[in-house]
Amino acid sequence: MQRLLTLLVISFQILLITGCNLPEDIPKTIEEAIGELPVSYDEILHKVVYKDVTIVFINFIPDSNVVGLNSEMKLSVVFLKGNNNTGWEVIHQEHALDGGQQTIGDSRLPFDEGPPKDGAITEYIVFGTIHNPEISDIKIRTRLGSFEDGSFSDAIIIRTDWKPIYFLVRSPSTRTEVIGFDSSGKEIAHLG
Repeated sequence: MQRLLTLLVISFQILLITGCNLPEDIPKTIEEAIGELPVSYDEILHKVVYKDVTIVFINFIPDSNVVGLNSEMKLSVVFLKGNNNTGWEVIHQEHALDGGQQTIGDSRLPFDEGPPKDGAITEYIVFGTIHNPEISDIKIRTRLGSFEDGSFSDAIIIRTDWKPIYFLVRSPSTRTEVIGFDSSGKEIAHLG
């Protein structure tokens, strides 16, 4: 009996020394971190890692008390930092706005704490949903002031069970145009 008690005490001390995770120490999953947001999300549509930020696209039904949003399912992008070992933390969230045949959202990527430093190039993400099933390609053009470089960048389109979503990480601009094209290359939608 004395040996059993000694073995139990030693086992307990080993667990304390090695730092076993107690239930309150278990790191948050991405789903748990997103679940703490003030919106109730329906599903995670897509995840992408960009530099040290994990970008997660979710759909959600807005709270009826939120001004300017109706009760239809919306797209939101959530930025998280962390990993599966230490847990995940939401560092920013942005919603896409209605725009007819597609929606658009635009947000500075939260790589640094606080405002961007002088001379630093901050990256932005343009994102949204495609409502018109004839849209097969999305191109994004940015303008800085009155300067227009005339070039388009192809957005990445992700087909989901809910709706197709698109996104593009880009440099800062004062104006963004999102243009939808059909399969023949004809422009059929334009935002911005």
